Order: sequence, then structure tokens, then C-alpha cells
Amino acid sequence: DKPPDSALEERMARLTARYAIPPVEFHAMIAGYEVDFSVIDTPIVLECEGWESHGRDPEQFAFDKERTAALVAAGYVVVPFTWMQIVRRPEHVARRILDVVERWSPGLVQSGSDPSRKPGRSRPR
Repeated sequence: DKPPDSALEERMARLTARYAIPPVEFHAMIAGYEVDFSVIDTPIVLECEGWESHGRDPEQFAFDKERTAALVAAGYVVVPFTWMQIVRRPEHVARRILDVVERWSPGLVQSGSDPSRKPGRSRPR
């Protein structure tokens, strides 16, 4: 129901729907910070970090690092992804997300999930 801040967030939303990624909450509030995506019922936060918004602006860069430190101190696992990763290597991003979910919330990932095997198929939610 919330509008994305960037085209990169739209791409990540499509990626989570396309592959067997467990349900996510968009723009969740965690530890006083708005995050891009939170994997529901896990301590995992997914961040979309495009160069224009996060790399070229020193204040935004510093804020991102402070937010990440606060989230980690609160017990969250923050997994950042760049524009190039999300756009050019979506299967790799999906595999990384699934690996992190399996590590921090075992059993939540659908057995046998392989993003490279059947793109376009997602688990019913």
C-alpha cells in the first residue's frame, strides 16, 4: 500500500514476488528506522542501495551506516543489495536472500527452492 521511493525498490519487490522469497513487509518501521524490506517473522532486513541515492550523497551514506549499526545492535541482520546486483543478477540476489533466511530462520524457506531453476514461479502466500 506504500509507494516506492525508487525504481530500485520496485525491482526488488518484483524480485521477491518472482522467486520463492518468504513474504516481506515494504517500508517496515524497525528500531525507529524505516527499512526497505523486512522478511516477515525473521530478523532479516533487505536494503536497496542505489549509487545515486546512497553512494554519492555523503549525508545519506553516513545515515545508512548509522541505521545499519542501530539495526544490528537491536538484533537484526541487514542485507544490502546494489542496483547492479538487483537488475543484472536477480537470481544471485534471490539465492542470497534465501540463504540468509535459511540461516537465520531455518524451515521458513520452501524445501528445494532454487531461484535459477524456475524463474517466474513463486510460492503462494
